[in-house]
Amino acid sequence: MKTYESTLKKIEQLVTQGENTFEKYDLLEELVIDVNGKEAVRKLIDDDINEIMCKQGLKYQATTNEKNALEKEVKYQLTRIKMDYDVCLMNIILYGIICPYVKKNRKIKEYAANKFNWIDEKDKRYAIRGDTMNSFNTPVLEYIRLYGDSYSNPQILEINRAGRNAGKFMVPNNNYLGWYDLILENLEYFSNILSDDAMKYISNYHRIGNFIAIPFANGEEFNRPRGTGKTKDFWDLCLNQIYLWFCSIDLKSENEIFLYNIVGKKRNVMLLKKWLLEEFGNWEQFVETNYLQDFCDEELHPIEYWEGHFNGEVMPKQIEEFQQFFYIASRCIEKRSERISRAIYAKMLDE
Repeated sequence: MKTYESTLKKIEQLVTQGENTFEKYDLLEELVIDVNGKEAVRKLIDDDINEIMCKQGLKYQATTNEKNALEKEVKYQLTRIKMDYDVCLMNIILYGIICPYVKKNRKIKEYAANKFNWIDEKDKRYAIRGDTMNSFNTPVLEYIRLYGDSYSNPQILEINRAGRNAGKFMVPNNNYLGWYDLILENLEYFSNILSDDAMKYISNYHRIGNFIAIPFANGEEFNRPRGTGKTKDFWDLCLNQIYLWFCSIDLKSENEIFLYNIVGKKRNVMLLKKWLLEEFGNWEQFVETNYLQDFCDEELHPIEYWEGHFNGEVMPKQIEEFQQFFYIASRCIEKRSERISRAIYAKMLDE
């Protein structure tokens, strides 16, 4: 197992390169470095991808020299080798460095293969894990469903004739398992239909500014229900609901509906409240501790990803809304990555 000491040493070495070291650090690269230094995990992933594609009779050869961030991300999504960058050891250690509350009375524990969290020593059912704030699948695949091109030569996409996605583009009924192997076999096509801002968003997806420490307890979660609930994995909506809840607390008229909008069930709401009240206490402290200033305006109000998002449709519909989303979310991730990189540098020098 990759040890805490060796990973911390790597962080210390990276910090010596300057305060901007982690600004553009790709945590997916960290994830695919072999934990024992024997066989590269990247090769294991490529071999696995090639086996899948060959079995499906598809023309794609995986190599470690990906053409762009889209190819790299889709390979990660498709592989059967289970990894998770928001709970990789480096990320978990970094959470403890930049957010002191994370490691208070807690120790790092490997809860699954190559997945780690900070476990509470007093209440061992309670832990702090990692979460990816902004999704790849939700906006990128929806963009393709709506704005793919069915008239390419040869035709790559088909029109969905029924169901909730009727009228949208779909994966053709050929040998494909789903979107990921379709994208890999037609990488140039999909790279071209995605805008420059969309490709930049995908490039920024694995940066430290897109990850946050969150609570977890047995049977109680923040991560998964946030992705399947009313906010549909859009971080601006999640952040705005937390802001509105804190505002209701300040007005002495707490309204839990804002938290239900994020996590759905009572037990998840209780977990979220425990985290927000015990670790932060108010909105300003929540923003400051989690370095979320770049997802807020000058008055610390959450920034919406496109005009009308807080009071309109959860999913983008118009191409202008997608363009705003990819640009604004990407810019927020970049700026927060810069802020966190400086914080890691400063805190490591102080220790």
